Amino acid sequence: PEPTPDPVLLSTEPRVLRFDQFLSRAECDGVKRLALEGQGLGRMGVVSRDGSAVRMDVVTGDTQIKRLRMESRLLRRIEARIERVTSIPASHGESFAVIRYQVGKPCYFRGHLDAHASPNQPTSTRIATFAVFLSTPSDGGELVFPFARSRLDRVPERCVEFTAKNGSDAAYLDGTDLVEWDELPEDRGWGLVLAAREGTGVLWSNLVEGKPDYRSQHVGCPLSGEGEDKWLLTKWLHSRELENGRHRSS
Repeated sequence: PEPTPDPVLLSTEPRVLRFDQFLSRAECDGVKRLALEGQGLGRMGVVSRDGSAVRMDVVTGDTQIKRLRMESRLLRRIEARIERVTSIPASHGESFAVIRYQVGKPCYFRGHLDAHASPNQPTSTRIATFAVFLSTPSDGGELVFPFARSRLDRVPERCVEFTAKNGSDAAYLDGTDLVEWDELPEDRGWGLVLAAREGTGVLWSNLVEGKPDYRSQHVGCPLSGEGEDKWLLTKWLHSRELENGRHRSS
């Protein structure tokens, strides 16, 4: 098998690992080309309290997403690489999703959980997430974990407001719903901050003892200035086998 980079442990609560140079530039460019084929990307939605997929502009703005078919040798190679470093069978992973934040548009993703906070929902079994940055924006686009116990980084000012709900998005669960407010840090200006760097992979756990971990809440920060869009390749990994990469039965 091809060599894979060694992980760098960034946090234990939640567990967050970084894999430098997980993808080459050619692989990153190849994934972006796949995402732009056909109808391209569409507006991103979120999972609501009842488990349905809905569009909430206050949560995701103009952020775009596209699910990729596993027909490409490139995607199969990347999937096998992820399986090796996570030890989670490829059959437990959803289809790859490519996410795009465009420069000059209000693109972001407010603080959210990847595993649904309520049991028995299609995404409740997302035990981990593996994401790879496909580009290096000139300014912004960081990945932030506001509640990580190793909150050593200053959250960029443009991103602080996105670590919390804005008052009109009560239809989705952001992780703070799981805990008493006195457990949460009052100062939202600190967290675990990962800069978007082309080819860098990030693995984090979403569950603790089978239940959603509010510390896995994370934020996709907006871009600022000019330069390259932020592109992200995401694979959500489950504790159960999926049929053809679909987490929903229908």
